Amino acid sequence: MIRELLVSVLGLEHRENTGPENVEFLQAKNYGPKRTKAITAVVLHATDGPEGPKSADNVAGWFATQPANGSPYPPEWDQRYKPKDGKFHGTSAHYVVGDKKIIQTVNESDEAWHASSANPFSIGIELVGYAKQSAEEWNDDYSRAQLHLAARLTAAICKTYGIPPERLPAEDLKSGKRIGITGHSDVVQGLEGGHGHYDPGAGFPWAQFLTMVRGYLMGGPTSPPSDDSSLLGVLVIGMGVGLATYFVTRS
Repeated sequence: MIRELLVSVLGLEHRENTGPENVEFLQAKNYGPKRTKAITAVVLHATDGPEGPKSADNVAGWFATQPANGSPYPPEWDQRYKPKDGKFHGTSAHYVVGDKKIIQTVNESDEAWHASSANPFSIGIELVGYAKQSAEEWNDDYSRAQLHLAARLTAAICKTYGIPPERLPAEDLKSGKRIGITGHSDVVQGLEGGHGHYDPGAGFPWAQFLTMVRGYLMGGPTSPPSDDSSLLGVLVIGMGVGLATYFVTRS
């Protein structure tokens, strides 16, 4: 379903139902059924975990290996966070984005469990970092590289599903609007009565991120990271008897 998206916007071939070729796929344990509603929004999250070379892998691994939804809350876990019903409530997202890779954990045709009331009409993207991060902390080397990968992915999603690259704030969600790019905090404030997560946080660079998304929709980045020496990935695509090599760089 996302073939035209990443071929035309990212220039990358990909596998049917399991994301692009240079995106790893690791199936989450807990997720919903096939969608019955159209995809009209992208929801951004922060993992509330530290930056690091294995951070995205760790989050994807947690989605894949956590207890089954509805199973008893593990007694060895911190009981302060035990739900009132005593059961584990499963979570997942469609994508986890680090500074050098994207990992898909739920097919877009399925609902990921990432934003409660928004799950039926949205795609969830987890960004490595903390909701408490300042604007400066979202501007370090790791975050800049990560935001560019996430913006490219978001642009591709917007292109495929006809989602405008515009912010969908809490007040618009309250009024019934369901189209755009939003944050977990907006969903909580707009659809969940204000009780819950507040990621990606007040310091998240929304204006910069949306500018990046629009830039990729128009064919290229508009504000590349300052360090252009890091090669994010190399994708080799078979083309008949030859090979096309695509370099994804931070420049």
